[in-house]
Amino acid sequence: MLTLGGLKYGTIETEIYLLTTQFLDLQAAAVLSTLQLIGVVLMLVLAQRARSSREQSLRRSGAQTLRRPGLVDLPALVIAAGAMVLILLPVGTLIWRSFHDGEGFTLRAYRLLAEPEAVPALRVSVLDAMENSLRTAFDATLIAMLLGVIVSIVVSRRPRRRSARRFIAGLDAAIMLPLGVSAVTIGLAFDHPGPSAPGPALVGDFGAHCPSDGSDAAGGPHSDASVAWS
Repeated sequence: MLTLGGLKYGTIETEIYLLTTQFLDLQAAAVLSTLQLIGVVLMLVLAQRARSSREQSLRRSGAQTLRRPGLVDLPALVIAAGAMVLILLPVGTLIWRSFHDGEGFTLRAYRLLAEPEAVPALRVSVLDAMENSLRTAFDATLIAMLLGVIVSIVVSRRPRRRSARRFIAGLDAAIMLPLGVSAVTIGLAFDHPGPSAPGPALVGDFGAHCPSDGSDAAGGPHSDASVAWS
């Protein structure tokens, strides 16, 4: 979330995370999550309308033959090439910097991948963390593939009745909606299930990082958050 801006710029995701884990201000985090959700809903509505108009125009125009790109397509090709450069340049920079340090070419970063002490925050080696990530990604891929096939069969249908078409459009939007919910909010919801669990559970999890008198270590405006949720 902070790859492009470093520590100078924040996003809604980072603000939700900081408000939840550092300041324990769940009310403000919930407000940001709700605003994010509303924005995603509006964008889904606009995308659905644009897609519907596009489908109607395609049905009216009929089949179109493919043609080779010409001078008319030059602006689109330039924009696409610029987008590819912006996507690949950071990746290439990371690969180049992984083999270089202040003194020149080195493989030290790759030798540290198997050492747990290289990244104290992980408590395990980077290779172990990668193995866990790959296992999780494999399981998530199987679940997503199964659900995706089932959902695609349903939403790809074009019934004649308007009510059925509206239902399928609403189902399609509802399936896309979780993509706009903050990953921090989803993680906390799975970690602390139940309508009343998040507040007290968070205090239990992060209470070890707060002073015993209930004040914030930084003396910030959220110093009484742990008391309010205790």
